[in-house]
Amino acid sequence: MKKTLPIILVVRDRLSLTQQTIATLFKNTTLPFRLIIISDASTDETNTHLTTLSDRARIYMMPGQKGPGACRNAGAAIAYDYDFLYFTDNDVYFLPGWLEKLYSIMDTYPNVGICGGYTTDYHKTLGTDNKDGVEVKYTDGQAGHSILIRKELWLRAGPFAHSNKLGVDDCALSTFVKFLKYDIAQPKKPCIVHCGMTNSFGDKIFTYDSEIKQKFPEDALVI
Repeated sequence: MKKTLPIILVVRDRLSLTQQTIATLFKNTTLPFRLIIISDASTDETNTHLTTLSDRARIYMMPGQKGPGACRNAGAAIAYDYDFLYFTDNDVYFLPGWLEKLYSIMDTYPNVGICGGYTTDYHKTLGTDNKDGVEVKYTDGQAGHSILIRKELWLRAGPFAHSNKLGVDDCALSTFVKFLKYDIAQPKKPCIVHCGMTNSFGDKIFTYDSEIKQKFPEDALVI
């Protein structure tokens, strides 16, 4: 039986998306988890809202903006007694059964070290596989908005790099994972929706047609 999963949510402003991320997480996650929220010095009403969640999550407020890598590391540092860590951003819509799908990949493919609920086209597809009905797509990287990683691999490949430059932390982690001869994979059919079109610093980052034209659940927000 798996230990309770620490879910580390990094938040920087965008209150409506943050509320949606948390709401869909609790609504559509049926397996045991505990939520750790790291606010990266949010400047809107986010921190005030987070204080209302103290009975449902462990919350830490960064004293100044540190960047996503530092926030993810802070969350991992206060996690305990786990087999896996899950990192996510505050612009994710969790679909029903999302965690079961990720666990099924980890259980079926023991060489997969990182599993994400959704990837983007700029991560090259390396191949696909189907074992016992569990279909996967192998890629050369996984974005930080959805990373399920095995504990033993986190202890070898982590922590995340500290940088305010977009993509440094998750790309570096992916590089270490591949260096250690582990695979990076996702379900062939995404089990989350990445709703935000900006990163935690407010920069426009997604310009690919596949991102802009993706279909969202009716109540999902897109900014």
